[in-house]
Amino acid sequence: MLGIALFPSMLSWGQEHDNSGSTIEYEVGIGTTEVRPGRWHGSFSGWGPQFYAEMRSHIGRSWDADIQVMGGTARNKIDNYETYRFLGTLYFDYNYRRWRDIQPFAGVGLGFGIIADETLPVIFDEDGYIAFNQVLFSPRVGIELWNRVRFSVDCKWMLHGYSSVGFNIGFVFGKGRL
Repeated sequence: MLGIALFPSMLSWGQEHDNSGSTIEYEVGIGTTEVRPGRWHGSFSGWGPQFYAEMRSHIGRSWDADIQVMGGTARNKIDNYETYRFLGTLYFDYNYRRWRDIQPFAGVGLGFGIIADETLPVIFDEDGYIAFNQVLFSPRVGIELWNRVRFSVDCKWMLHGYSSVGFNIGFVFGKGRL
């Protein structure tokens, strides 16, 4: 929450260091995730889709601060139940090199998740799902091509065995781009 409260001040700080116009850009994307729900489900949950939106501010030349909102699901292969996730993460990324068309990056994020799962051994709500909150830690690596397309791999570590690995592709717009 503190990161979300401080994000507007980070945006203005980044604009002071970049004279090329607006330093804010946006990204929307899709991906796939493999959730490992741990001891309640067995071993493997299977892959599922995830969708995300991200707002990014450049801080200086090499650093980015990002707010990402993501939703996704995965179906358990053992007992055929669904796990739904809604995640919010504040990332800080470092862009390793500033080549013209290729920009590798790596970052780390902290956030929260709301998990809805129909197989937890507790009393379910009227829909058969139980929802609970999670704190998450998320390292990620990726590459941005032509200042428009981003490929990334992230790992979201959460309590209660709901960690995941995801592969994403996103489209970037803003900062003077369409």
